[in-house]
Amino acid sequence: METTVHIARGNSHEETAERLDAAFSALPAERFPNIVEHGDLLIAGSGDERFQFAIDVFLDGLTARAARA
Repeated sequence: METTVHIARGNSHEETAERLDAAFSALPAERFPNIVEHGDLLIAGSGDERFQFAIDVFLDGLTARAARA
């Protein structure tokens, strides 16, 4: 999906990363503290690396929730 969006908009990865960085930085820190603080990590690396990161975060969350149950 990420690649398709880049291609459809005619943007380079760098342009998209800059826009995402600006969007993450503009979020209200009191409502989205983790995104504002760690936004640079969310746009770092290749598309495959970000996908793997997202899967890891998702699975870590499921594991933590299961441990609390």
